[in-house]
Amino acid sequence: MYVSRHSLLLFSRRKDLRRPSRNKIFVLRRGRTVREHRANPLLSAQVEEYFSMLPEIAVPRLGTPGERHRDRQLAIQLPKQDLARAYCRHLDLKHASSADDFMAARNEIALDIGSVQEVLERNLECGVCQSPLKYGSLAVSASKLGLFYHPACFRCADCKELLVDLAYCVHDDTLFCERHYAEQLKPRCAACDEVSDLFSIVRQTVHD
Repeated sequence: MYVSRHSLLLFSRRKDLRRPSRNKIFVLRRGRTVREHRANPLLSAQVEEYFSMLPEIAVPRLGTPGERHRDRQLAIQLPKQDLARAYCRHLDLKHASSADDFMAARNEIALDIGSVQEVLERNLECGVCQSPLKYGSLAVSASKLGLFYHPACFRCADCKELLVDLAYCVHDDTLFCERHYAEQLKPRCAACDEVSDLFSIVRQTVHD
């Protein structure tokens, strides 16, 4: 099985998007780690089960359209200028503190990584489609909402794309990718693709 190394991170919970652990894989159940190991036949079977629940284009196997799709979605859903001020080319220094506060608050309050878990309770429903989650199957847990989702339902409420690498933000009890979370709170320039307090409340603007 040839799978993008990043795809194995679907089974780890990590806060820092910039420094993921690439050596250990964690399988989480009921919010606790029950196994810590490198890839083995059991984990491979779980990875295959999880991938079978996704559209083929979203399966990031090495050298396939799915891997390239993942790379594109990372750039779209997690724009680097949203994640770190160092990548903001048009931010006025007098607004730097405000930008830092926004990013810090987002990281603390809204941003998280979903975890793939085995469904060990009966009568659980998907947080999006409200259909039952099959006992013993795999589901995605969003701990900030306390909900579980079918893997194919774990999508941004705005762009409707699957949340890449299970990274999500919460706003008004709704799942968003980071890009569209930021746009719930700040307008984004259509030219430079940065969000800023400088713009009007119009959703998209262009620098003069």
